Amino acid sequence: MYDGRSTVELYQDTYRWDCKNVTNFLKGSGIEEPRFSDEELTRYLENSIGFVATTS
Repeated sequence: MYDGRSTVELYQDTYRWDCKNVTNFLKGSGIEEPRFSDEELTRYLENSIGFVATTS
C-alpha cells in the first residue's frame, strides 16, 4: 500500500516494465515466464485482494 492505493491500483494503466535483463539471464535455463488467462488472473485478484473485475 502506498498513498492509500493497493499494488494493483498503483501499477494499472502504466507502462510495461523492461525485463530484457531477466529474459537474457534466464535464457537456456528452462525457466519460463508464467502465463495467465484472463479467467485465472481475475480469480487470483478476487481471492487475494477482493478486486472484482467489471465487464463493459
